[in-house]
Amino acid sequence: MSENNPPFPPNTPPGGGNPNNPYGQNPYGQNPYQQNPYQQNPYQQNPMGMQQNVPNSTAILVLGIVSIVMCWCYGIIGLGCGIAALIMAAKSMRAYKENPSAYTTSSYNNAKAGRICAIIGTILSGLYMIYIIVIFAFVGTAILGGGLFDNMY
Repeated sequence: MSENNPPFPPNTPPGGGNPNNPYGQNPYGQNPYQQNPYQQNPYQQNPMGMQQNVPNSTAILVLGIVSIVMCWCYGIIGLGCGIAALIMAAKSMRAYKENPSAYTTSSYNNAKAGRICAIIGTILSGLYMIYIIVIFAFVGTAILGGGLFDNMY
């Protein structure tokens, strides 16, 4: 700058003519010290602008896959894993729908895939459990009731 044109008029603070605010107004329009971003609910606003994973998205996916794989263990293990995954998926989907900008899309897709696997695993486990109960009922009736094996001897 030239010497003839100083950056500020003489006897004027750098912020303008307000002696109470020598540094001028915040260019973003509000005082950054008025509100503490850490006192707010972290699920409603993301102060750092970074996205995080949907809660339990990996666990939902793992439990969903385990529920399909373990449905052949008399249906008990698969049913337990599937129901646990469905409960966790419902909570995670609710958290994502409240504030989708706070979570990554890939973790949401993992939670959705785990939920679908859990539904499939729960249905297969339930059907296999019903099948085992029916088989035990027929075998138990045949042995104890004497229906099939009466005329063997």
